[in-house]
Amino acid sequence: PHIWLDPERAKVMIRHITDALAKIDPGGREIYLSNQARYFDQIDAMRRKIEALLKPAANRKIITHHPAWPYFAQRFKLQIVDNIQIQAGTEPSARHIAALIDKVRRENVRVIISEPQLSPKAPKAIADETGARIVILTPIPGGLPGTETYIGMMEYTGAQLAAALKSAQ
Repeated sequence: PHIWLDPERAKVMIRHITDALAKIDPGGREIYLSNQARYFDQIDAMRRKIEALLKPAANRKIITHHPAWPYFAQRFKLQIVDNIQIQAGTEPSARHIAALIDKVRRENVRVIISEPQLSPKAPKAIADETGARIVILTPIPGGLPGTETYIGMMEYTGAQLAAALKSAQ
């Protein structure tokens, strides 16, 4: 699971890393804790920025290409209506795409999240039929220009998603 897409869960991961480093190198414990505190401040500022960007979005329903986004959605109060890929690494059937098109229309989903490493065919077919907007996001730092760091990736995701949700209203 992509738990790091929730900043609060990412902080738990960082705490475990800090604890492990301090255990291996007790002399560096204070430096590790100081760095952790500074990074937590940056993460908190990033989380608040994303929350502010997404706040105006009334319709928070999205379709995702594959199930990488539940922790992000939960943290930022988005509703994942469905996923295009049912099983990782497989293309959806024509029946599944037709069902998604019906669901997008019925649920008034206006945004589809896809990823750069995934085939654009299914999201494009759904968007063409429904008018939903496709947003290309990456769950991995460095997956797109402007996402080279964790903070950069998260802020990019928040900004792109906020713009898509706003224009889809």
